[in-house]
Amino acid sequence: MLKLHGMKADVEGKEEEFAVVVCPRSKNKNSPTSKFCNACGLCLDLKTAMEIDEARANTDRLISELVRDPKV
Repeated sequence: MLKLHGMKADVEGKEEEFAVVVCPRSKNKNSPTSKFCNACGLCLDLKTAMEIDEARANTDRLISELVRDPKV
């Protein structure tokens, strides 16, 4: 509508921001704010996936320490 009247609309970036996120595994359509697929649970956000991997690595390290020395 704005383009018809010679005005420029700055909505190009906003369309991607609110786009549906399709899961690569299940092909399920998810909310743009979803971090995990509603159907299969696959992580949809790279930042979240990296945070989860870091937390798992820390947990593995702590469990290994406990196995070696239960008094820790």
